[in-house]
Amino acid sequence: MGMTGFAQKLIKIIPDSIKSGILLGAGIGAIIGEFKDIGRFNIYPISITIGAAVAFYVLFSASFVHKRKSSKLFDNVGKYGMLSAIIIAIIIGPIVQELPFPSIDFSSFIKIPDFAGLIATFSIANIGLPSLNMFISALPMIVVCYIIAFGDFVTAGALITEASEVRTDEKIDFNPNRSNLISGLRNVLMALIAPYIQLCGPLWAATTATIAQRYKEGKDSMDSIFSGVGTFRLCTMISVMIVPVVSIVQPILPVALSLTMLVQGFVCTRLAMSICKTDLDRGISGVMGAVLATKGAAWGLGVGIILHLILSNLKKENN
Repeated sequence: MGMTGFAQKLIKIIPDSIKSGILLGAGIGAIIGEFKDIGRFNIYPISITIGAAVAFYVLFSASFVHKRKSSKLFDNVGKYGMLSAIIIAIIIGPIVQELPFPSIDFSSFIKIPDFAGLIATFSIANIGLPSLNMFISALPMIVVCYIIAFGDFVTAGALITEASEVRTDEKIDFNPNRSNLISGLRNVLMALIAPYIQLCGPLWAATTATIAQRYKEGKDSMDSIFSGVGTFRLCTMISVMIVPVVSIVQPILPVALSLTMLVQGFVCTRLAMSICKTDLDRGISGVMGAVLATKGAAWGLGVGIILHLILSNLKKENN
């Protein structure tokens, strides 16, 4: 998709109602996943409720923005986005007995991953290539995976566009072809050496939204969108190798993941509604999003395309 240049054309071809439906479905799906019977909310209800309230307030509240202007404490809290919510979860979780008390491990300071062991265990040099039949049987899954990945590209494009409208001092070139190419090359490399599907998606939506939110505060808060992403990634890479930090955070990882998904749900639904320009777009988006969230990406996209074909004035759009 990236090498042929079709990825960028596809982003432009897809109607706003379907783009909105993809975002809405992703947002609703993220929230449903946390609150369904086997979701994490039923296991950590108090920690997630308080953590989510703090995360939403810090990231999205107009009242908090006003307080940041008059209070250095609130301003410093706001600079670190979701970190305050995670710290609250570390404190509240053990108190209400939903999480164990963190145990700091000082047995070592830096843990270097066993790259040699990973490569020896998972690389094609050790386990060989799958059969041709396996590649063929995976074709339907490939289509579904790309539909889901396409939703990430739509989300990224919407976040970047929104940020660019606020920050006119920097030109952000979001190129879906380049993003497809980078994601594809990374995933090929990981598939050959050490496949880890949690890292194979194009976008970490909640983190991208947090970075974009701070970026919109101005140059004093974040000099460049690239420096913001780069700093976050560098700190993440270092932190996951520091054993005492990992030992503190590890018990609350399920709650932290829930907070991430809830923030992603908020951002995706907000962006979905902002994309729609007409009532018809909003109607198509709502139905498509609900189907996508409950029946899956392939069903959702199919319903969205059918609704667009039978309800939209295609002749007028072409003109």
